[in-house]
Amino acid sequence: MRFITITLIAHAPDPATGAQKSTQDRFREVLGNAILAEELGFDGFGVGERHERPFISSSPTVVLSHVAALTTRIRLFTAVTTLSLLDPVRAFAGYLAMQSRLGVRPVFPTLEDFVERSSALIGSPAQVIEKAHRYHQQFGYTVLHLRADAGGLTDAQHRASLELFQSEIAPMLRREIPDPPWGWGGGPIGDDTVPARAGDALPAQAVATG
Repeated sequence: MRFITITLIAHAPDPATGAQKSTQDRFREVLGNAILAEELGFDGFGVGERHERPFISSSPTVVLSHVAALTTRIRLFTAVTTLSLLDPVRAFAGYLAMQSRLGVRPVFPTLEDFVERSSALIGSPAQVIEKAHRYHQQFGYTVLHLRADAGGLTDAQHRASLELFQSEIAPMLRREIPDPPWGWGGGPIGDDTVPARAGDALPAQAVATG
């Protein structure tokens, strides 16, 4: 199994504090989250394309090109859907209230219903592993998307939650659920080689010899 963190770059008040970052600071936060994902050993980082408020991700390839200049190993993707990794106590009550203010009827009207029926990964490592297996059995997916944004957590709490996932959840799911049926490096199945990026040295076999 492989693990990707993704963002739609929502630019809205923090669901816990009500404070809102500037646009520049929000993009800097996205770059920091991409670097953190690589540091923690995630397989990929994705930015989804959205063209309405409160999102500012109308051109994901521009953002990803900046991420590419700051990272070396992590795979980069455009992305749309997510299986969220959120803090239920501090956040989405906040998101439910925001949806109510916008006049949007929530799919999950209560926090308890959200935890039970949604794809959010909430609970102990054992509970998250059980839910991931349940979804794999139902849908057969082999790539799990996690939310790259803090979603109401402090920076320290956000990092701790991703570190916990990578240390206690990811290793078990990697062993128990097969990898995607394609080469991760763009080649045959089992190919994990990251393609060279602009400015990288060409592999020796690719150098013309005359």
